[in-house]
Amino acid sequence: MFAKTETIQNKSKNCVFAFFCPRLSLTFYNLCCTLTKQIIQAFFVLYSVCTNFAIVIIIDTKIINFTDMNNFQDLVVNRRSIRKYTDQELNGDNVKKILESALISPSSKSKMPWEFVVVEDKNVLIQLKECKQFGTKPLESCPLAVVICADPTVSDVWIEDASVAAFMIQLQAADFGLGSCWVQVRDRFMENGDPSEEYVRNILNIPDHIRVLCIVTLGYKDEDRKPYDLSKNKWEKIHIGQW
Repeated sequence: MFAKTETIQNKSKNCVFAFFCPRLSLTFYNLCCTLTKQIIQAFFVLYSVCTNFAIVIIIDTKIINFTDMNNFQDLVVNRRSIRKYTDQELNGDNVKKILESALISPSSKSKMPWEFVVVEDKNVLIQLKECKQFGTKPLESCPLAVVICADPTVSDVWIEDASVAAFMIQLQAADFGLGSCWVQVRDRFMENGDPSEEYVRNILNIPDHIRVLCIVTLGYKDEDRKPYDLSKNKWEKIHIGQW
């Protein structure tokens, strides 16, 4: 499909410039090399397939294709809490990548206090649904849930770190076209007044010193929700310079 690839090795920069179009000549490359080393950080190559164009940046032998990247704003605008799921099983590779996203989420001083319990057993999911009186409906139909925990002895900001990890899971799920929902557990109580954390901890054999922040449900959507209406943003909550 593509024209023959020419590879030029710039030894001083250790960069590989891949050419997908035979019309690009070495003359243009040589002209670029006359610029300072600080300016020459990447080389843009245009290639055409039918009438479509893609831009490839090659830096230190790694290729980033911007045509494969989603628009992040579109992702966050369309991501909504989903409380109804189909029976379709999740793709194992996608689940792995979702968990990888959690494991690389930023944490204070790189302490990484979080722990994750992945639950697929339908009976266990139904038991978890009883952890509090309201707000657990997503656990009825989800094929998988991730219980977000953290060790407060590792970091005093475990709540913030675990929250970031939980939302990383939701963003990665949205990128795969999956639905998700945050089910709060910390500082919530069962109908009989018992702490929700204690109930979840007992079901999943979580050590006593580990705190449970929330449960993130995952699955293929069985409901449609409209994207956020940006015209309804409450800009009065943004304060510039001072309150």
